[in-house]
Amino acid sequence: MQFDESVFCEPQLQELLVGMPVEIRKKVFFKKIPAGETVIRKGEKVEYAYILIGGELKVFNEFENGRIYVFEKIRPISFVSELEILAGELEYVSTVATVSKCKMLVISAKDFTKWIACDHTVLLRISQIIAKKMYSTASKTGAANFLTGIYKVQDYIIKYYQERKSNADVLLIGKKRQQIADEIGVSLKTISRCVDKLNSVGLVFVRKGKIYINKDQYAKMLLEINNLK
Repeated sequence: MQFDESVFCEPQLQELLVGMPVEIRKKVFFKKIPAGETVIRKGEKVEYAYILIGGELKVFNEFENGRIYVFEKIRPISFVSELEILAGELEYVSTVATVSKCKMLVISAKDFTKWIACDHTVLLRISQIIAKKMYSTASKTGAANFLTGIYKVQDYIIKYYQERKSNADVLLIGKKRQQIADEIGVSLKTISRCVDKLNSVGLVFVRKGKIYINKDQYAKMLLEINNLK
């Protein structure tokens, strides 16, 4: 389905696409992708650029030992594979999959290159997005190299708590241990060992395998991690 027919009325999208040449716009397609589907796979030939306009994506690398490291989540409105195209690379550098049902615009790599070459507004927008990604990655990489396994887990739990801004006395960490392991780049065994340790010293509590944290535990954990940093 061509995107003008259903999604061009979105104000943010109108602003983003206003400088796209008509001949390119006619070849852009609108696509719905179910949750759990791979959009692009690491090592495959770069053929398309994508604009995420609905849903959530995850970016990850899978290593030879079978471990998966999820290092980024993408939410609307965002570009996918813009880095490879701008760098002139022929292969996708990471795998991207849908976390939830997604709506995307699909543009050939060739047309995407033509578009950004003549539309300085969208080129600036892409440059800002890439700069933010690089800043965030540099910050996370520095912390990851410094922190031991248990502090990586504490840092994850603190950020999870802060993002939810829960007013409840007790918050459930609503992620499976394997998901946490994937997102912070450690093994499942490390997660289990760290959670057991945090439970034993009273910084979290575990019920039927699920991880919970209350306000007092959060405050103590935050103080501990801040002292480390």
